[in-house]
Amino acid sequence: FPKTNTISVFILCKAKKVAADTSNCSYKSQKKKYKEIKFMATITLGNSYRFKDYNNNKYLNILTDGTPTNNSNVTIYSLDSSDMAQVWKCDSYTNSNLGVSGALMKSVKNSNVALDRWRGSSNYNNADVYAIGTTAADLKDQLVEFRFISNGYYRIKLVYYDLYLTVSDTATYGGYNVNWRELTGDTNQLWAAEL
Repeated sequence: FPKTNTISVFILCKAKKVAADTSNCSYKSQKKKYKEIKFMATITLGNSYRFKDYNNNKYLNILTDGTPTNNSNVTIYSLDSSDMAQVWKCDSYTNSNLGVSGALMKSVKNSNVALDRWRGSSNYNNADVYAIGTTAADLKDQLVEFRFISNGYYRIKLVYYDLYLTVSDTATYGGYNVNWRELTGDTNQLWAAEL
């Protein structure tokens, strides 16, 4: 996991000079398309982020109007800056008794649930949220690692399975469903963390 508190800046527009670390940024091809500056963060465990997908510019979202509970579905959805169902606290987690460690992506709207892999009889490998596991088997469906790719984008991988958080081609209300799939190398497995 990255252990730094620095912020990598991805500049998407013409702007006055900005004092920031832009050594890992790519902005020339995008600067005419946008009129704002977006900050893509280096993921630091203990902080909260919104995760934007590469292809649709939509955000990882718990599909609920109320408090997220067990089996609430995870989708991508347009940015709603007032919706805490789009904000995820990335915490380090280790349980030496169970022999597991990694990062949990907890819902800021309900810190008792975390991003999870569904293992039910239908929608197998769907992304949902579920109460933080108390067994090794349950935690292995929740513990992730963030693999930096380039230009502020990451792949989110389950630590104990060869599965990556993936935007599916199944449309849902306002966006697309999200599930766990083997690595394809496609851009539907790329995520940017925003503060």
